[in-house]
Amino acid sequence: MSSYKFNPATGTMEKVDGETEQPKAQPLPFNPASMMEALEASKPKVLPAPGILDDEEEPIRSFKALSELGTFKIIDETNGTIMAVITGYDLDIKFNMDLLNSTEKVEQLISGIAQLFREILMEKLLQ
Repeated sequence: MSSYKFNPATGTMEKVDGETEQPKAQPLPFNPASMMEALEASKPKVLPAPGILDDEEEPIRSFKALSELGTFKIIDETNGTIMAVITGYDLDIKFNMDLLNSTEKVEQLISGIAQLFREILMEKLLQ
């Protein structure tokens, strides 16, 4: 099998003569600890909300116990059981509607949300 190498001067792939074929890389063994470390390293750093500094007190908010509790349920359509619940006070989900002006952008957002929940779920499963 021939091997090729990118030549930045010409911007093309060029055949490399006389090289021996490299052995294929072996898959790494599954290691949950290193997976968790990689997930932790890839998490974005959480910054304090604007106007909240270390020397300032965080504002206090109060909510009505039932009517202001936000709840979202993911239900299995085949048997009607609840698969997950997202709930909390001041649960505020905002979308940048100016950016979401095409099906492609909406699908990109949905994919990002799915990846976020995948990482959260995998973290819970590995604990």
